[in-house]
Amino acid sequence: MKQKREESGLSLRAVSEELGRHHSVIGKMEQDRRKIELLEFVEYCRVIGADPHEGLDVMLSKIS
Repeated sequence: MKQKREESGLSLRAVSEELGRHHSVIGKMEQDRRKIELLEFVEYCRVIGADPHEGLDVMLSKIS
């Protein structure tokens, strides 16, 4: 997630402001230190301009 955000040119704080969440929450999501709800993930992807399907494929491959 962090790599995609950085590729989009957005800072952690910019994404957190757009999502209305504290930057530490977004940081924990990116570091896999916090569970992410599906709708929260889709909104994060929307903000950074990423395809949520691609992210879900990555997550599914990690649990297979």
